[in-house]
Amino acid sequence: MADKVVAILRPRISSQRVAEFVENFYIVASSTMSEQATYAKGRRNIPYPAEIDGIGRISCGHNPWLEARPVSQLQVSRDAITGLEILSWKEPNMFRVVGGKLTKQREGDHVTYARRIPGSYFQFTIWDRVSSRFKPGWQPGGTPVRTDE
Repeated sequence: MADKVVAILRPRISSQRVAEFVENFYIVASSTMSEQATYAKGRRNIPYPAEIDGIGRISCGHNPWLEARPVSQLQVSRDAITGLEILSWKEPNMFRVVGGKLTKQREGDHVTYARRIPGSYFQFTIWDRVSSRFKPGWQPGGTPVRTDE
């Protein structure tokens, strides 16, 4: 994926609806139209259905995969020089059951992430399906080349 963050959803959406979103996004991003048509016939056909764990994380896929989770203190700003969006948030606290009692293991990390794509997620396609490789500048460690200027 070009970006580690593909969407920000309303916090009041149920886990089940978020799981549906993650599953559908994964299918669209990783499947051919033929595969999508098969998956649309029934959930039993989906090879990597979204899974909801007991602490609110939702995952879907297999290398690469998508993960959704509730975060707090979300802020979005724009870098004045590059025009890229800077996201920051606080990850959930980590808990564990100790002696039958839920206890906090550690405070959630504060994360800052600079998007590699200016604008909407679908503005750029980074994978050349014909040659089966990244387009120039999008390979791991590469510097994206803007072609819209």
